Amino acid sequence: MSKIYKLAPADEINDQACLWIARLDRGLSTDEQQALKKWVNESHAHASALYRAAELWDKMDDLSRLADLFEAPKETRFPYGIAASLIAGLVALGLFFSTAPFTTPQTDTLIANHQASAIYETAIGEQSVVTLSDSSELTLNTNTKVAVNYTEQARILTLLRGELHIKVAHNKSRPLSVVAQDKLVQAVGTAFNVQIMDTQEVELIVTDGKVLIAENVKDISVAQKPLSTQNASIAKGQKVILGAPNANVTALDENEISAKLSWQHGNIIFKGETLAQALIEIERYTSTRFEIEDKSIANIRIAGMFKAGDIDGLTLALKQNFNIDAAGTNGEKIILTRGATL
Repeated sequence: MSKIYKLAPADEINDQACLWIARLDRGLSTDEQQALKKWVNESHAHASALYRAAELWDKMDDLSRLADLFEAPKETRFPYGIAASLIAGLVALGLFFSTAPFTTPQTDTLIANHQASAIYETAIGEQSVVTLSDSSELTLNTNTKVAVNYTEQARILTLLRGELHIKVAHNKSRPLSVVAQDKLVQAVGTAFNVQIMDTQEVELIVTDGKVLIAENVKDISVAQKPLSTQNASIAKGQKVILGAPNANVTALDENEISAKLSWQHGNIIFKGETLAQALIEIERYTSTRFEIEDKSIANIRIAGMFKAGDIDGLTLALKQNFNIDAAGTNGEKIILTRGATL
């Protein structure tokens, strides 16, 4: 039977340190800064783990901006052997991160002009941040296409494929709607994430405020006016799969939301998905395809953080922690098999 192995105490500290580095990447709220200060001051091991993770990820600049929160350890440099041990701990049974940069050729912030319509698109492995004409911030994940249509009455984004996150500039008289498949999500000033899944269902996660939703939308003109308050609503910290047979609303805690949105910082975080499930997510960020030749390894469970698009780091973690061999074919396909028993 498949299971997720528990991390040792030291590994739990390293795991938490990595989560803090991921949060630092996107910026900390005042409450999070105080929580980080408390965590660091609880134990010298916490501070050491945070600084080691920052050095390995080349994120010391992030820590320097928060220097007033805590005192850095006297020595933040550490021998190669300790670095290797830290990495080994973090890759234990799938917990792995790499210092390799996430390649995002189109991550420069774009300022949209005031034209009524525009299309924004990313290729596989790319991300893009767009500041729209109303100051809403649109972030596109890998292999995403969005059509933007602003009128005097409404702001309409049509997600044609992929995944987006939108921070909506407040305008009560001009709601912003995201249309995906035949689903519509509408807000006047909030933030939420929308993804068209492989099943063609639509995942919605609200990260701030509240949104209204409508399903079975046949005419996009529905988005031209505010939805009725009788429509179903989803609030901050909630997730729903629109179009699913049982579209139940699920509450997410802060760590779960951070994991789901870690793509915004070039990361993928797994929390117990099977290898087969994890590979489906990893393939979103690369043109490389994976084939599990030995089906007995398909249900091995993965927990941890990976750099999106870092195929070398992934195959290294699989070999070191699961004895899974990876054989490549010109970089286009990787075949996974169970390694020989020594």
